[in-house]
Amino acid sequence: MRDAALLAVWLIGTFGLIGVVMAALARFVERDSMEYDKQFTWKSFSSWTERNPGNKK
Repeated sequence: MRDAALLAVWLIGTFGLIGVVMAALARFVERDSMEYDKQFTWKSFSSWTERNPGNKK
């Protein structure tokens, strides 16, 4: 019985740690992608629409 309880604690701890790492990684990727978009894509698109005013939606 003690072995099963110990195994359960280890599994819960392991999957909890994996979940925390995955959440932190997802948050990092989301923020980094947003910063990249703001820095390059949105600036390029806004300057493109200024040069081509007939193509605005």
